[in-house]
Amino acid sequence: MATIFLSYAHVDNVALGFEPKGWILRLNDDLEKWAKTLPKPRPEFWIDHKRLQIGQVFKRGIDAELKRATFFVPIISPRWFENDYCRKIEWPEFWKRS
Repeated sequence: MATIFLSYAHVDNVALGFEPKGWILRLNDDLEKWAKTLPKPRPEFWIDHKRLQIGQVFKRGIDAELKRATFFVPIISPRWFENDYCRKIEWPEFWKRS
């Protein structure tokens, strides 16, 4: 099964209008719904906000998922480029194994 890692700057995940969720989490929800319409094996979307467990070490959890990911999809914004973790850790970690 393909795993798609969504990388984003948390500051970009703002709610739009009256929605309680930020738009990036809503995008992830929509992608997961769409994936359910595909034949098996279906891709799995991974986003830290929904998949890291409470108390799990953030970096260890991210690193494990980056090693498992088939695709890396950055949600590009000026803040993504300013975010050292996204740009200098997540992307290079995925790139070095691809």
